[in-house]
Order: sequence, then C-alpha cells, then structure tokens
Amino acid sequence: MSVDIVSKTIAAAAAFQASASPAIIMTEDNIVVVMNAAAEGFTGYSAADIEGHSIALIIHPSQAHPHDKPMHPYLPGGDKEMADHDDVMLANGKRVKVDRRVIDVAGKTYLVGFMCDPDNEPIIS
Repeated sequence: MSVDIVSKTIAAAAAFQASASPAIIMTEDNIVVVMNAAAEGFTGYSAADIEGHSIALIIHPSQAHPHDKPMHPYLPGGDKEMADHDDVMLANGKRVKVDRRVIDVAGKTYLVGFMCDPDNEPIIS
C-alpha cells in the first residue's frame, strides 16, 4: 500500500470516528466492522461490544429477522430492493431512521448506515 493510500485511509477513519452523525459500517453478512462514537450514544452499545458481531444484536427482536440474514439479495444486482431510508427499532427501544449507503472498497461491498431521530433527516457530515 502506498503512503498516500495509507494516509487517506487514516484520515477517512478519523473523520468517520469524529463525525456527529451516528454511523455503522457492516459487511454484506450484517457483521459490524466499525461503529463511531455517535452511534454508541444512539444505540447504547459500545463499539467494542458490537464490532465483529451481527447488527441484529442492536435491533429490537421484533425487527431482527431481516437483519440476521445476508444482505446479498438487497445489494445492487440482487433480486430485492433495499430502501435508502428505513425506520428501525433498536434493542434499547429507541426508534431511529437509517439512511443506507452501499460502498465498495477494494472489491468488497459494505453497507453504511447513518442514524437519526425519526422526525429528522439523517445528517451526513
């Protein structure tokens, strides 16, 4: 990896962690890769407790079903549509709006979920 790529990756990671927008990045299989500090406050879980585990851990049991299955059918080219915005009930009982983005990094697909209160539009900073 070149020094330029490494420095850009470090800068992007720092910006993600410092963002005021609660956000979680997960794999196609719903495994949380990274969760920023703002998301910790929204969900009530620490990144250390969630990273490396299924996103279903922080989703209310009544809505956990779609979050415990791989996202492949919902990704571009899949046979199902994925909404850009969705209201989700977290395990802590808090209802949030999630703005989803699909990103590709080095040939691997990830989903980024930005959260906000359901009455507000997601703020992506």
